[in-house]
Amino acid sequence: MARFINIPSFADERGILSTLEGALPFSVRRIFFIHSVPQGAKRGGHRHHETTLLLLCVSGSCEVLVKREGNERRFRLDRPDTGLLLDPEEWRLMENFSEGAVLLAAASTAYDPSDYICEPA
Repeated sequence: MARFINIPSFADERGILSTLEGALPFSVRRIFFIHSVPQGAKRGGHRHHETTLLLLCVSGSCEVLVKREGNERRFRLDRPDTGLLLDPEEWRLMENFSEGAVLLAAASTAYDPSDYICEPA
């Protein structure tokens, strides 16, 4: 089931460095980010056959609605050191983006349109 994971971070007087290296239970094959989302817009609305995904709001905040086997849960992403790990079969919808939000995604597979299962909630 979808769950939060902590991203290793190292702080000193120069700021904080956070790294995904060694933090994920999969090898990263694709990285992308979502930004400049208009107020009220929603992203996602699908699940996958194969892709495991980490979502990480590196700036600002958003909410992720996750549905799986009749269960529904909402997650708020608002810390750059806490990511949301999603299994392939979990339907997800990203919404309620704050102004200036940047949502980073790390995926276990390269982009393949046939991996997407687009369906209503």
